[in-house]
Amino acid sequence: MRVQEFLHESVTGQQMLATFRTYKHHNSDRNPARDRYISAHTWGVKMVDPARLPDPEMVDDDPFNRIIDIDPDQVEYNMQLMRDHHKIDPVILGPNGAVIDGNHRVVAARHMGQTLLAYVPHEITSEAPLADYQPLGDFNKPGPFRGPDKKLIPHPVNQLKTQQFLSNSPYDFRLFFSNIPGTGNYSEYGPMTPEKIQMIFTKDADQIVNGSADAITIVYVGNKGDAKKMLTPWIMAHRFGHAIQSGHRRAASIRMGSKESGAWPDAEQYFFSTVNQLLDRAYGKIGSYGSNMKSDLTVEYNALFNALGTQRSSRSGAIRRPYEFLYELFAQYIKDGKITLNPLPTNLGYGKQAWGNPSKYMNLKPEYRDQDTRQYEAQGLADDLSDYFAEVLRSAVGQIYVM
Repeated sequence: MRVQEFLHESVTGQQMLATFRTYKHHNSDRNPARDRYISAHTWGVKMVDPARLPDPEMVDDDPFNRIIDIDPDQVEYNMQLMRDHHKIDPVILGPNGAVIDGNHRVVAARHMGQTLLAYVPHEITSEAPLADYQPLGDFNKPGPFRGPDKKLIPHPVNQLKTQQFLSNSPYDFRLFFSNIPGTGNYSEYGPMTPEKIQMIFTKDADQIVNGSADAITIVYVGNKGDAKKMLTPWIMAHRFGHAIQSGHRRAASIRMGSKESGAWPDAEQYFFSTVNQLLDRAYGKIGSYGSNMKSDLTVEYNALFNALGTQRSSRSGAIRRPYEFLYELFAQYIKDGKITLNPLPTNLGYGKQAWGNPSKYMNLKPEYRDQDTRQYEAQGLADDLSDYFAEVLRSAVGQIYVM
């Protein structure tokens, strides 16, 4: 099991024990050995993947000789909490990642396909979220990568920044960067089979394929983004979203134009349908129907996304294509483990600028102008989309993406 860096400051063992005893209804589930273990350590909160935790049914591996009896009603209760509130209380992990408390929550999270928060002793060493960071080919010679990327990618500082960037993900990432001539022809290919990897990358294929079963593997074969930005960790995450979507579009085209299916199309469908509802309900903007993104509302989308977004591209007003905002939110989710949005703006200028002033305005309806309501609407969108992106990453484990 791998857990990433601590999300919150430390909690002493005595504080943890007091909280735990209160939660357990006045010591009704006392276990002296467990109490001693809790009080003897300092704790922090981390995000974990429940699928990688030891099975609750493995009673023989329980460090405190408890009898673990999984109650289906308790599992369903926790699943309902996750449906209603999108989260449940953290579990407590002990020696070797064993679950000290919260087995029903672990089982519920597995059923729901969601990650969990967990209290973990500080002395449990975190494995690096970046399992591989490997340039392929000679970066001093011509190849798919150009300009500053040829120095940036092999530089150890960029590798360290990438590891830090990925620290809030519960999954291992394996990143490869191919400057091998000819491999750039497969830019934005999406998922690629090991057989095709072998055919294209020949002598370098084995190191790409080996170890990919339990990790998210991405092979970057250039950096062809329209904005010509260097391949920093943020741009890597943004471009990863493009690779996932490209794979879905290729699969749909092979099926002769059938509807795209999968975790990413589901996230995209949710996002734009929800934004369309917000524009209608809160601002009275209704575009033509027939697709997720309504082409006649492009300027409204861009204005709203620049106002809602908290990442740099929105803060600088750089969102000019609505779909790019979804990839930016995906990058934010990979970095932070969540999405953070500003409250709905009350007055929003957009359209062609005349002497520095917007030519059009969107005004929030009176019933939505309360600060709490504006924040509630934005937070609901952020939380739900985070759940969709969690499924996107979960479905990416074991795949090899060529970007």
